[in-house]
Amino acid sequence: MMANAQTTFPVDETFATGFPNPSAVSTTLTANGWTTVTGSVSTTFSKTTISPMVYPPTGTSWINSGIGNALYVNYTGVSNATSYSFKQFQDTPVSSGVLYLSFLYQCTANGGSGSQIMGISDLSSSGNSGAVVYCSYVSGTGLKLGVTRASATNADVQFGTTTIALNTVYLVVMKYDFTAAKATLYINPTVGGTEAAATVWSFDDGSINAKAARSAGFQYLKVCNSGSNKAYFDVSGARISTSWSDAVAPYASALPALSTPVAGSAQTITNTGFTANWTNGDASATGFKVQTYLGTNPVPVNTTNAGVGTTSVAVSGLMSGVDYTYTVTAIGNNTTYKNSLESTSSSFTTTGKVSSINTDFGDNTYGNGTTYNSTTPPVSASYPTYSINGFDLIATCVYSSSATGPKAEVHSAYLKLDKGNLGAMVILPTVTSVNQLEIHANNVSTTTARTFTLQQLISGVWTNVGAGSGSGTGLYDLPITQAEMIYVIPITTNNTNAKFRILNTASQSGGINVMQIITRTTTPATLNAPTVGVSDVAGNITDTGFTANWSTGDANAQAYKVFVYNGGTLVNTFNTSNDNTLRSLAITGLTASTTYTYKVGSIGDGDNLYSDSYVSAASAAFTTSIATAINSLNENSVITVSGKTITISATGNLEVFNMQGAKLMEAKITSTINTNLAKGLYIARFKTTDNKTTIQKIILN
Repeated sequence: MMANAQTTFPVDETFATGFPNPSAVSTTLTANGWTTVTGSVSTTFSKTTISPMVYPPTGTSWINSGIGNALYVNYTGVSNATSYSFKQFQDTPVSSGVLYLSFLYQCTANGGSGSQIMGISDLSSSGNSGAVVYCSYVSGTGLKLGVTRASATNADVQFGTTTIALNTVYLVVMKYDFTAAKATLYINPTVGGTEAAATVWSFDDGSINAKAARSAGFQYLKVCNSGSNKAYFDVSGARISTSWSDAVAPYASALPALSTPVAGSAQTITNTGFTANWTNGDASATGFKVQTYLGTNPVPVNTTNAGVGTTSVAVSGLMSGVDYTYTVTAIGNNTTYKNSLESTSSSFTTTGKVSSINTDFGDNTYGNGTTYNSTTPPVSASYPTYSINGFDLIATCVYSSSATGPKAEVHSAYLKLDKGNLGAMVILPTVTSVNQLEIHANNVSTTTARTFTLQQLISGVWTNVGAGSGSGTGLYDLPITQAEMIYVIPITTNNTNAKFRILNTASQSGGINVMQIITRTTTPATLNAPTVGVSDVAGNITDTGFTANWSTGDANAQAYKVFVYNGGTLVNTFNTSNDNTLRSLAITGLTASTTYTYKVGSIGDGDNLYSDSYVSAASAAFTTSIATAINSLNENSVITVSGKTITISATGNLEVFNMQGAKLMEAKITSTINTNLAKGLYIARFKTTDNKTTIQKIILN
């Protein structure tokens, strides 16, 4: 890094010296000559250093590829606000010749109308000065890059015609010619190549965009974010040059390379990380870079920097039960030494493989200290991200709420995945063997259908798997009914040491719920649900039970299970004997004078050949009687009847029931009540103010 008042070019800003370790989060950009955020905002935008970006993935690297840290800009200010941070790269303004600004860029989310990214400026605070690179969705045609006079409106931006992609690293070069007063933009030029003769990525101060004239000259490097819908983006390796060759210089140079470190065996391996160690660390190195790779993918999934003279560093943020390799590179100062070659890779596997998964996230171990409910829901875009029990929960929270599924399973908690465009997903632990995956999920929305994506990590690449439910391979539709859906997915290949993830599909906003996840080493079929028809009413109703009846079953069932409900609450379950020909079951242990329904399910053979069925439709509601209470009638009658008038010898609460146990009327704090009930036999229950209860038969005339 250079000091302020820089007088020679090229100038490099790699966000390295004076900035925190890449694992630090929410660290504002105030180190090493950068100003605090300026602009009309209610809150400052978040600036966080992350691992540096690499360009290109293969082939000759750009000179600042993989060096230092990257800056993550996550704007959280008010709509239409503009915010900037500056660093002076020249003590006197540059007002002649040509300047090139080159940097690595990737857009992680773009709200719509777009945002400024990075530029060079003549003023330290004004927004409408300098030449700035701009990113936007243009007329619904896709994500574009352009150049502007720091304006926050698309009308003042000259866009290129090529669509760029989210979450993809681009080498961006902006040229400013002071003689022609013209800015030109190049995307992914050839590293070490020659400058293109012409391009459409340009604007002219004098004609196309005269909104703000250039003043004294350029002397500030500027990071900015503005507009009604700001971008979320990363930048790294910024370079200001006076020649094209400097702007696109290759990483390799004529400088001598540092000695190559020797990577040792990974130590302190956990579900989510390890400790890298090395020997032969060159004493002239300004630090070391540990790059962790997944499978054969040439792009590292993690880059962690270590300081001068170190021989080890902790690496985190990995997935459980996965094979990785890592290398170590000694970092040169690009003045007297260039970086060393990458060391020979060292292999290791994170811990956390499991033999099977069967969880509904309701055992109070998944909340990471915060289990949300209806009174404390997380705000969108603030859903937590953490790893626990081998699961990686990304923009996902554990939500405490009772829910009953189509197999009568009761969930006391489940996962809520935030909006797909925020990258919400859950990554499962690696399973040593799996032949069938069962996912229970539902849609948060009552107005818009959703889709989740099932992917498997195959040869280091996340790949859609499963036939899907209509939208395509790996895509499973969630209807707007909010009913819990069960997806039984065969895993016929790559089923050893298998790792899966479930994503809220990226093209949609709004959340989804994942209720339960089950893996099996067998491929059982799901049994047919029994039928409880209109003629299958509850029989033999007493004060403590009834007989459940159903019409059909499944010839492959081992037995049947009856689920008894009071309203929407599951009261108890009752199993038949191992006989799939039974179509009724006596139920006991219920409460008198209570309304119930029941459902019936077919029981499988423990997921060998058959899994339990969905449950039947609910029976008609019925009410248990209060016959047992009649057997304990108080011999000393305190209730008398004359015609249809009931008189009690004390003051209290009176209830009148028919002989089937249904309550017909109630009067409180009374000793006399006139009824309009029909003639007949009834049961009266009277409770005095000191809670003495009398129950007796009465006859109304």
